[in-house]
Amino acid sequence: MPSAGDNLSLGALGKAVGANGNTTTETFLAADGRGSGATTALSDFYIATVSNTISGDNTPSESSSEGYSISFTSAGGLFNSRIRDRAANFTWSEVLGGASFNIENGSGGDKDYRVELQFGGVTSPVSARFKVNFNDSFNDHATRYNTDINLNMTIQNDSAADDCCFIEGTQVLLSDGTYKNIEWMEIGESVKGNSGNNTVLDLDPTLLGNRLLYGFNGETPFFTAEHPFMTTEGWKSINPQATVDENVEGFETLSDIGQLQVNDIISGSSTNFTVNNIVSASAASGSFLWNFNVDGDNTYYADNYLVHNKCFVGDTLITMADGTYKPIEDIEVDDLVFTQNGSEKVNEVVSPIHNNIVELSFSNGNSTKNTDDHPYYVIDKGWCSIKPKLSTELYDVKCEQLEVGDIFIDDEDAQIELLNIEKVNGEFKTYTFSTDSKTYYANKLLVHSEI
Repeated sequence: MPSAGDNLSLGALGKAVGANGNTTTETFLAADGRGSGATTALSDFYIATVSNTISGDNTPSESSSEGYSISFTSAGGLFNSRIRDRAANFTWSEVLGGASFNIENGSGGDKDYRVELQFGGVTSPVSARFKVNFNDSFNDHATRYNTDINLNMTIQNDSAADDCCFIEGTQVLLSDGTYKNIEWMEIGESVKGNSGNNTVLDLDPTLLGNRLLYGFNGETPFFTAEHPFMTTEGWKSINPQATVDENVEGFETLSDIGQLQVNDIISGSSTNFTVNNIVSASAASGSFLWNFNVDGDNTYYADNYLVHNKCFVGDTLITMADGTYKPIEDIEVDDLVFTQNGSEKVNEVVSPIHNNIVELSFSNGNSTKNTDDHPYYVIDKGWCSIKPKLSTELYDVKCEQLEVGDIFIDDEDAQIELLNIEKVNGEFKTYTFSTDSKTYYANKLLVHSEI
């Protein structure tokens, strides 16, 4: 809600919603922010914060199209429909590598809070960056208002599976029992999952491309064939092979997911649903789709169906100083992160290639992949790693042996138990960075920098 000192003028609101061209013209606004007559509640158009990240794929494939967007917190009831959808309030621009991609109109034909990027062919991975600036002349009190928001990305010279997602308007069940459009979801929100409440960690918009949309029992098609649904016989999707090809964590082989078909029974938020028929439909390739990742058991309810969130291997999330989360590969020098000593700036970022990768699985349902010498903080033991001697030699931090059963502390002071340690074969690009305290939170757990 607005507070003392906020400049919420009718002239600025008139420009923000497109009723007039400047902030000084007298504006008569109806209750919905247009026309004339009834009283307008300024708080209906208010936001508190502009997202500090651009949501979307930061490792897109060549010759592909991807969708990107920004989000807002504490949005008033009319902000999304009157201000967020106006292209005049947003400026999208290329910063680096523009020859390899083009910024196109998003869904609805405007570059508003979302855009489409068209990627050209590349002979090797190409670093690129683009940015967006939000300025509506009305919400100038909001955190990061009129501030450039950047996304660094690497355009890959190979093809990749499309993301599994839902159309706009799909209803997500929140933990308080209310519903919210999936495209309006915010990082940090609490949603109802299969075994409890889960927190939204990051947003993941994409484009439909050349795929079909599917629905059940004559309803409007609203999801893609790759998305897993929970049935009374376990996880299933319309196209199990596409689910596996997408590298969704937990669905590595066809033995992990079945074929969704007529007569299957899908778990629902209050009652189960029998699949009587499956319908499909095409839509514009530039149509935006939406998904998000959550913690806990990696599930949420979409249109009252229990679904699995799309959680890709390697997306380590860093706890930022403002309580939001950011993929470690997007961390930049001078970013403010949450550390053992509170808020600290990032001093240096490195991304070496390693083949000594392990996956740690925890009692809260999360898992993380890192090098076997990476130090974690363990209650009653201090810093620990799988190879403590090597960690001590390399990083000048005394380490004990990391073991199954060790108790970790997360960024909300909750105790998390280590359930399993498994070696991961292959070479991977890894990420770490330094702070003054040489600590930060990765996937909500306190870790030590390797710099």
